[in-house]
Amino acid sequence: MKNDDASSIFEKGLYIGYMNYLATGEGVTSCICVAGSSERAGKILREKLDPYYHRGIITSLIASGADEEARRMVALIPSKISTILAEIPVGAGEYYSEFHYNLS
Repeated sequence: MKNDDASSIFEKGLYIGYMNYLATGEGVTSCICVAGSSERAGKILREKLDPYYHRGIITSLIASGADEEARRMVALIPSKISTILAEIPVGAGEYYSEFHYNLS
């Protein structure tokens, strides 16, 4: 699953914050945020999520050297959103989304 347009936001200086919660019988919940700094991405997630999930928040620079999990999360960003984030100045816009997959 590769989002070709997502590569346009690499090396832009943006950060991705994400939280993945896996629970037997409940499925998988992923929350993603893109912001101009690691601190801002973490803050957005902490504001949106119940405190129980705060310990699972991870932030990473969106860069070609990012780890595999961070690159997978970047690939979930819709191509239109990644294109917009790549074209506007860092800090001028942010992105947040939640995904829930019921595995039963």
